[in-house]
Amino acid sequence: MSPKERKRKAINLLTKSFDQSENSGFLARNLNDTRYATILFRDQLINYSENHKRDNDKNMFQVIAMNGAVTSFLRKNMTKDSGLKVKDRDDYSHHAYDAAIIALFSNYTKTLYHLLNTKLNGTITKRDEGNW
Repeated sequence: MSPKERKRKAINLLTKSFDQSENSGFLARNLNDTRYATILFRDQLINYSENHKRDNDKNMFQVIAMNGAVTSFLRKNMTKDSGLKVKDRDDYSHHAYDAAIIALFSNYTKTLYHLLNTKLNGTITKRDEGNW
């Protein structure tokens, strides 16, 4: 990495406030990085499951990566009457909420799946490399 690139990266890392255009560019890259990391992690879990079969020769578990829009939809609808605050990115507890939502939602929750699919006009079934 050249000294010029190193200086630019240092300035970006130390910047405390961004204007809207810089912020949207950062968020787009961050979402893309998260999507890529999710696919890599999902593939490793699938590989693990395929190499650790049950007695009936089925995979140990099924792996499905949930789209962030589904998690967001569930979080908003589950917390709207609970008195929980709006998602605050300065407080990391929203990660715990999202993890709990993902853990509770499974492919076998047919009623919830049907309700979500109806509410989201069928977009929940759109799959891209195994993602919702």
